[in-house]
Amino acid sequence: MGAKNHVEVKIDYITSQGEKDKLTAAAEAQAGTGHDIMSHRDWNIRIHADVLEPLNDVADALVKQYGPISPVSEYLAKIKGVWRGIPTTVGSQIKPCCSTLPMMHNIIAITVLFSLIVTFANFDIVQIMTGGGPRNTPHVFATYAFMLGIRSGDLPLGAATSLFMFPILAIAAVFILRGVRKRGREIG
Repeated sequence: MGAKNHVEVKIDYITSQGEKDKLTAAAEAQAGTGHDIMSHRDWNIRIHADVLEPLNDVADALVKQYGPISPVSEYLAKIKGVWRGIPTTVGSQIKPCCSTLPMMHNIIAITVLFSLIVTFANFDIVQIMTGGGPRNTPHVFATYAFMLGIRSGDLPLGAATSLFMFPILAIAAVFILRGVRKRGREIG
């Protein structure tokens, strides 16, 4: 393909471990430059729709040749009537079975707990994505503690700030896990 079109073709394999593919997509969307073609997982087409090129011509040709595209894939990749992504066989968009909300309470509670912990500790994403951002404004506790302790040279203050997170997370964990245990007993 490259020789036929007189262009250099280079393929980068970006892992999904640690959300590196999502971080790359977000960084390239923010920078306005990067890969020409990229595989997106789950909802990323919708997240970056405003910077993705319209692909109606490609989608229309595929539908004409192979028939209709899955409604789930269409929902994920077609935004406001414009195809911003093309479904592929890699990374199936088949969704799991649905459940009622009362049956999901414990799963939601554990997910909230893990999300809370990650939000307090998510140092790498904030630093990689923003590098401290404009005027060093976007902070989670971990980046704030780093700024106070390491960048400003006040290690005791940085340590105290980072340790402040522990009792908050411990209290949240106790309440969330008590609710999970209580609902577990009610179910059976």
